[in-house]
Amino acid sequence: MILNKSEFYLQYTDVLNVDALNNLLNATISFEDKITDPSSKAQMFALKPGLTYRKSSLLYEEDIPEYKAMFKDILLPLVPFFCSCFNLTPFESNDIEIKLTMHNDGDYFLWHNDNGNQEASSRSVTFVYYYYFEPKMFSGGELVIYPPGAKPVAITPLNNSMIVFNPSMMHEVKPVICPGKLYPQSRFALTGWILNKAIPRNREVYL
Repeated sequence: MILNKSEFYLQYTDVLNVDALNNLLNATISFEDKITDPSSKAQMFALKPGLTYRKSSLLYEEDIPEYKAMFKDILLPLVPFFCSCFNLTPFESNDIEIKLTMHNDGDYFLWHNDNGNQEASSRSVTFVYYYYFEPKMFSGGELVIYPPGAKPVAITPLNNSMIVFNPSMMHEVKPVICPGKLYPQSRFALTGWILNKAIPRNREVYL
């Protein structure tokens, strides 16, 4: 992995080797019938009729155990480094939470943070691993971070890259434009959190 360090986030490129990335892409094709649009849950948090705070499709970690294990191996040894970078109180972790997120045409996620309530308080570091089939068939979908007291930072999702940041920062996913609207043309991400071992995890958190 190659690290590009910014003031408010870390960006890693070349995260997976060619074989691992191709295996993930092939697996993603097989996930098409499993991935779901959690619109009924999103509707519970609707800002107004017809406008939910997110529109995307998800596959939960129970269906991707191989990739949960892979990213645990990548991320857990880096916890002390992340704490130093983000001025976090040092913590121990032995687990992560992870989901596969698909954004297709018109999908988005309005601004939010990842650990702003008691149910999500074990989430101590956010990571987002981006990947997609090439040639790239979508645009948009930028991750925008809103650091306190600073200008927003827009980050373009790059293939085989990972963004790591403090989950308490507000952030959003800008709408994706995908004219073909086909599943393989989507913006894919393995999105998750490094969990604080000392704080019980709530598996019902919907974010």
